[in-house]
Amino acid sequence: MSVLKHLLGPGHIMSPARSLRRSPTALAMAFLRFSYEDPRMLVLVILTNIGGIAFGYWYYREQLAATPLWLWPLVPDSPNAVLLFTAALVAHRIGRPLRALDWLGVISMVKVGIWTVVVLWVHHDYFLVPPLRDLNLLLAVLHGSMAIEALILLHRMAPLQPKETAALLALMLAMDGADYLGGLHPSMPTRGLALVGTITVALSVLSLVALQELHRRWPSVQERAAK
Repeated sequence: MSVLKHLLGPGHIMSPARSLRRSPTALAMAFLRFSYEDPRMLVLVILTNIGGIAFGYWYYREQLAATPLWLWPLVPDSPNAVLLFTAALVAHRIGRPLRALDWLGVISMVKVGIWTVVVLWVHHDYFLVPPLRDLNLLLAVLHGSMAIEALILLHRMAPLQPKETAALLALMLAMDGADYLGGLHPSMPTRGLALVGTITVALSVLSLVALQELHRRWPSVQERAAK
């Protein structure tokens, strides 16, 4: 109850209509700010994420059933990413942000969001044909949206220290190793698995580097968007 009170509590609420600029970048940034600063919109985002988390764990039900219980945390990448990000979002809104949770949640959302779209394209002859096509097209849109949603918190996060960056990268690569060396990757055709593994590792590195650079440049991005 106290969390909901904080979420719906008073604060600076920015209407997107008041923040519109002529550029698409400014429009997107205004919407991201609105999604965090408007309590009703923030609750909608969180409830939507909770629905996505529940669906994600259900989607992985067969793979989880075939996996030893102690390895379950390494299996459902997408719902885990949304869970981490949602926890970080709530922590910010109640005034108790955690830097490690912020970065792990945001990077996971971006990486998994892009990864899903890429893998569906790589194996389009498997995922994007009936009877799976409609569901997987929807999943592509939803996962692409995850990568965008993650930017809600980007400019509110404290920067990582070099040791923290190295530790986070090591964790992500260890999880990639569990997926593609330990066989815990999401269900997909075995052909091209080495390619998908390479893409996954590349996304771990690129997501971390790109988000840190965007975080560093965010003030100048805001200034250019406002013009």
